[in-house]
Parts: sequence; C-alpha cells; structure tokens
Amino acid sequence: MALCFADSTIAPAPAARHRSGPPQRLETKRGKPRADKSFVTSLSLAAGIAIALTIAAPMAQLFHLWKIRSADGLSLSAITIGPAVSGMWFLYGISVKDFSLTFAYGTTTISGLATILLAYSLSHVPAVRPLCLALLWFTLLGAAMALGAGIVIAVVTGVITCVRPALQAWTSITTTRYRGLSVRAFILSTASCSLWLVHGFGTGEAVTVVTSGWCAACYAVVAARARILRSRAERSYAAVDGLSSVAAFRQSHRSVSELRS
Repeated sequence: MALCFADSTIAPAPAARHRSGPPQRLETKRGKPRADKSFVTSLSLAAGIAIALTIAAPMAQLFHLWKIRSADGLSLSAITIGPAVSGMWFLYGISVKDFSLTFAYGTTTISGLATILLAYSLSHVPAVRPLCLALLWFTLLGAAMALGAGIVIAVVTGVITCVRPALQAWTSITTTRYRGLSVRAFILSTASCSLWLVHGFGTGEAVTVVTSGWCAACYAVVAARARILRSRAERSYAAVDGLSSVAAFRQSHRSVSELRS
C-alpha cells in the first residue's frame, strides 16, 4: 500500500461474448446480461489506471523516505505486512494467469522489500527479522498455491489487505510525527483503491468492494492527517530573514536532511 501501499485488486472482467442481433451484451457466469461493450471498456480503463497507481504509490513513498531520510510517522508493522500482501496478490495473479496482477504486484513486492530495508535502517531497527518472516511467508504461500489453494489465498489476502492500512491509519491518528509520510503516495493509494472499488461494483466482486472501500478510507485518513500536521508545522514557523513561514519550514527540513545524510 504501499509503501506503501494500495493492495486491493481482482482479476480483470471477463471478455464480452458477442451474440447475434443487437444489443450486444456481456454475460456473467450466471448467464445474466451484465453490460455492453462501453461498460466493459470503462471497467478495463479503470483497472488499467488502478494498476498504474498501485505501482506508483509505493514508489513515491520509497522515494520520499530516501529524500527525507526519516521514517517518522510510518507504521513499521504496516510496512512489514506490505510485501506479504503484495506477494499474495502476486501469487494470486499467477494462479489465475493474470499478467497485469502479476506484473503490478511483483513490482510492488520488490519496492515493499526495499521500503522495509530503508525504513528500518532510518529507525535504527534491524531489518533481518521482518525480511526472514517475509521469505517464510512467501514460501508458505507458494506451497499453498502449488496445492491448489488459490481460493484460500484470495480470502486470506482480503483479510490481511484490510489490516495493513488500518495499522497505518491508527499510527497516523495517535502520533504527531509525519515527516516519513508521503502525502502524494497516500493520495495515489486512495485513488487506486477507489478505482478498484468502482471495478468491484462493476464486476460484482463483493470481496473487492469491501477491501477496496476500507483501504481507500484508511489511506484517505492517513493522507489528510499528514497534510494537516504539515500545515500546522508550516504555520508555526514565523518569517525568518524575509522568508515566508512555508519557505522557512522547508529550509529547516532540508537542513535536517543534510545533517542526517
């Protein structure tokens, strides 16, 4: 999520089946008409944009950590769960032979592992244990998939997907530290989950609707909280040497970053 940080997704909608005579409609597995070609195109577009945002959000958080050199405000528990959630969706994508899911969550799994290393390093906490747990988790998931437990993986993924953003939202609400949070990353995560929510409604996937809606709400809380704390800090800085409060605030952050690097 994702680094952060949006990890709720589903397999793409089934392809339209053309029937003789107008109008041409998409049929679900139950044989009931679902939508026409424009509806399918809209769902595909929403899924494509959501996948792009799913990849971009954790990259933005990782870049923010590298630039600011601080993990203040980030939930290490949520960061640790991140690659596990992405890895589960990655394996689920393999099980349903969905290239878009496989590519998107393979990428976010790698960026999530990099975020663990950087965030734990900046927090002066050894990252060996979470990385070993992630490796063990991927091994167990791979064994489960090999045994044909794809549905079990999907259900467990949905549950853990909801836990991760809740941990970060709770941390954001209960602390005034925020420098490690990328507002841009969490806005991207909120947008991604919102698009998956729309996609879930369109395809009738209840699990996707629930997980995406919950994740979107949690990420929106994190983004809003980080922005509020930043605005308060900016207003607290008086003009210094002709600089505005915002300019003085940003200059102080650059100075702290330079001292830590």
